[in-house]
Amino acid sequence: MRYSFNGVARDNSGNVWASTIIYVYLEGTTTKANIYKAITGGSVVDRITSGTDGVFEFFVDDVDYYQSQKFKIRIEREGFMPKDYDSITVFPVLPLTIVSTQPPDSSGSNGDFLIFEA
Repeated sequence: MRYSFNGVARDNSGNVWASTIIYVYLEGTTTKANIYKAITGGSVVDRITSGTDGVFEFFVDDVDYYQSQKFKIRIEREGFMPKDYDSITVFPVLPLTIVSTQPPDSSGSNGDFLIFEA
């Protein structure tokens, strides 16, 4: 399933930045994230561009990442310093399911815990 993230590209004074390039990276890195332009179909893109109103939207697929993955968004415009926003949550925050299992070769142990993201 794909999840959307949208925003408005602005400068430090709050002025809208039209036709701005948006890059998405994995949190705290310069590793580009797999993002899509649409909720279904299409290929991975390495950037998107905001509209004339500064609005941008991209989609992240939960097949590509665990739902705990966070992202860094970089907004770039020619002639200006890039702006980074790190630790961005795209996926909804869901509770974790903890399942207790006992290893097949153990007897009377506390077992191991497996954690699954919902």
